[in-house]
Amino acid sequence: MKFGIDVSRWSSGMYFLRLRGDTFTKTRKVIVQK
Repeated sequence: MKFGIDVSRWSSGMYFLRLRGDTFTKTRKVIVQK
């Protein structure tokens, strides 16, 4: 599963993305460093 996110507007830090689908729920950790 691929997805694109524009993180250029985000400040540095750690984010948790919750991906929700019909049959699954995924939590993905994203670290933004600038």
